[in-house]
Amino acid sequence: TPIQFVSESGLSAEQQRISLVHGMYFGLLGMVAIFALISAVVMRDVAYAWFSLYALAINASVATGVGVAGLHLWPNAPVWADAAEYVMPALSFAPLLVFIALTASLRARSAAVFWLFCVLAALALGAAVACYWLPSPQRLHLLLGVVIGLTLVGLAGLGWAWYHGDRFARWLLAAFVPMLIALPFPVARWLALAPLGFWTQHAIQLALAVTLP
Repeated sequence: TPIQFVSESGLSAEQQRISLVHGMYFGLLGMVAIFALISAVVMRDVAYAWFSLYALAINASVATGVGVAGLHLWPNAPVWADAAEYVMPALSFAPLLVFIALTASLRARSAAVFWLFCVLAALALGAAVACYWLPSPQRLHLLLGVVIGLTLVGLAGLGWAWYHGDRFARWLLAAFVPMLIALPFPVARWLALAPLGFWTQHAIQLALAVTLP
């Protein structure tokens, strides 16, 4: 981590800029989650509800990763603040997999594939719980397995649905391209293969701002 000498006024201005950017960013992600929930009610489509849960979980994951959640949401819960950085990303895969299964109509094409996605979503919940109880670095290894493994599963499911004629699968694949481009940066940081920097810290955040809307 680089060390810099800064003035008090410069630090205050930088904190204000960061707060402004975070406010815009989390406002965008929160708006996506709210619109998805409204769409679920208006259109009577439960897939939107699962997407809303995914957006909320991702919002919490990013807030945890940048320290906003620990500062404002649970400042007096140090154990949870330490574990949440691993728990929330793993947890976000549960609603994501169900959303993919519903949106790509996997049940209409193969009941076995649909229920496989549901089982994997349940396993993501179990992995999130395990990330809370496991010590470091085991929780990091588990999170890496969840992120890489379930990302590949989601992409494979969408590709399989597209091959079988689903008209939404290709658009979902296109939407997740920014996430696929950004994912190697935090993984490299977790594996200590890349130093702490702008892209290792913020690549996923920028990709999410493109992907979720």
